[in-house]
Amino acid sequence: MKWPLQKIWIHTLCWVAFALLPIIVSPDFSFFGSWEIGKPDIRNFISSLLMIPYFYANFYYFIPNYYHRKRYLQFGLITIGCFALITIFPSILIPEHWGVPQHMPHEPHNPMMPPPMDHGEMQHHQPQHHWIMPFQLESNFLKFLIILFLSILLKLRELWIKAQDEKKASELSYLKLQVNPHFLFNTLNSIYSLSLEKSDKTPSAIIKLSELMRYVTSEVNDDFVPLQKEANYISNYIELQRLRLGETASVDYSITGNITEQKIAPLILIPFIENAFKFGVNPEEPSHIKICLIINADKLTLSVYNKKVKLDKNIKANGTGLKNVRKRLALIYPTTHTLSIRESEKDFSIELTISQI
Repeated sequence: MKWPLQKIWIHTLCWVAFALLPIIVSPDFSFFGSWEIGKPDIRNFISSLLMIPYFYANFYYFIPNYYHRKRYLQFGLITIGCFALITIFPSILIPEHWGVPQHMPHEPHNPMMPPPMDHGEMQHHQPQHHWIMPFQLESNFLKFLIILFLSILLKLRELWIKAQDEKKASELSYLKLQVNPHFLFNTLNSIYSLSLEKSDKTPSAIIKLSELMRYVTSEVNDDFVPLQKEANYISNYIELQRLRLGETASVDYSITGNITEQKIAPLILIPFIENAFKFGVNPEEPSHIKICLIINADKLTLSVYNKKVKLDKNIKANGTGLKNVRKRLALIYPTTHTLSIRESEKDFSIELTISQI
């Protein structure tokens, strides 16, 4: 796993603040006056340092392998064990000494001399204790809870985002699979019509189809493809339709702008053009289709216009192609696309704008 430099800096600064904050907010701390670091401060600092590896162990191992798999008992025992280690280890490493006799280093102790008195009372020697101060336990518990819940929330958020991405990828794959048969069905119908007419254009149409299929099979699995390849695919599709329709349809297709640097989701434009040929062409009456592709820096605009014609009874206006492409646009370009559809009794037009391509 490779972390970006910005993420490393953010984590580092957060952990430095986490480790130093308890010391800075201590009532004994002073930025300007003299301040002596006591053993409780050192133990507190060590506890904070131990919580850093615990956070990453919890995030990358304990939560995915125990909490996320509903092995709550094991996760709870591990959590209690880690808290005990983080709390007890600093007290063992930096013990607190109570009741140790104090002697001046240059004054040897005389056993014949009476013990020193403190306001008339004899000093009592107490055994040495290693224990955890109540305020230290409370402080560690609060910090540990913050680390525990923060790691759980961040991991659950990461798992949720991953699940959403997988769902999105699965849905996009499903929609792509629906695009391909739709395209193939329409194109084969076109070639079939040419073959029935025994047209000399049939071989050229088959070559165009092979180029289209090569693009579909080699590029459609990528998330994004060069815009120039998508534009060539559209050009081949239009040429194939012109071969089939001959003089019965007027098809205007233009590209304005530079298309050599941008990328776009594959097969995201063709459904609008297929829709125009499906519902705007009838060999028995004049048909007109206008397709305009404009690229301005990182902004793409596709305009498609067709006159409405009398449809063959075998053609069903279920709008599956447009429904699918609208779903794909919502998934791939949720905030960077606009789609305007205008329909009247005589004509139909769409205008699609995609920015930041």
